Amino acid sequence: MFLKSRMIKLMFVLWWVAPLASWADTQENIIVHGIRESAIYHNVEKEILINKIGHVPKWNKRVCVEIFGLNDEFKQILLKKLKTVGQNISLTVDSECRVSNIFVLFTNTSDDVAKKIEDANPELFAGLDAEPEFRDTLDAPTNDDRKEFLKSRAVRWLMSSTFRSHDDMPSITFPGAGGMRIVQEDDASFLHDTARRDFTLSLIVVDIDRIKDEPWGMLSDFIALVAYTGPKLASNYDDTTLLGANNGSVLQGPTGYMTPYDTSLLKVLYGVDGAIDAKEAVGIMADKVVTALRQQSK
Repeated sequence: MFLKSRMIKLMFVLWWVAPLASWADTQENIIVHGIRESAIYHNVEKEILINKIGHVPKWNKRVCVEIFGLNDEFKQILLKKLKTVGQNISLTVDSECRVSNIFVLFTNTSDDVAKKIEDANPELFAGLDAEPEFRDTLDAPTNDDRKEFLKSRAVRWLMSSTFRSHDDMPSITFPGAGGMRIVQEDDASFLHDTARRDFTLSLIVVDIDRIKDEPWGMLSDFIALVAYTGPKLASNYDDTTLLGANNGSVLQGPTGYMTPYDTSLLKVLYGVDGAIDAKEAVGIMADKVVTALRQQSK
């Protein structure tokens, strides 16, 4: 993990060309997007990455953030937002660590940066973990995944995750017809396995020339949402979620802050048992999001 972190930092230092951003930290009222219950289940399933090794990924306990392309004043504004949102979901968020795992790059050459990342890392960091005992075999990125990452857009991101046992011991694998398989570990009750999937990397690229009239506080909300949920990078989100503002090549502000759906999903994601099968977990999460939104609307 240390070597991977150093590699990413080196890439960013060599590739980014960005003037220091100067968005004002304007505070508007939260825009409450329309919420359609019929779309919530579909949105949760689409947004939360589900791999063949079926656990919903999320950060475990602690993250370390590194920001490129901003001066210290605006770095601190973004870091404050990431810490506030992280603390609300029981994460410890630092910025001075030996190994970083959330990288945010502000640039005006994001297409070039994305292509160089793909050239250097054809697997787009999927499943990469530099520590041999945790090296994983995840699905390779699909053509659609690659297309979405290379598409001209205001914000793009990559997430990496790896399989962990409940006590952080190496997973047991064996070869199968479709590649390496992971042996599920049962807990004492034999009701469900006790493994989980942890995010190990979030790499977020923000193109400052494609951000239009977006207050800094709102953009920080968007970045925090991406960093902690690790949503699927796609171009067809609706306005139930703040992610819908990033469907096109330009993010036109003011977008508003995280929607009630976004904040509810974050809360239930970090409250759900990571050992539960991904499909079951998504169903539980969708039910809880619907319940939370109903309560808020009363």
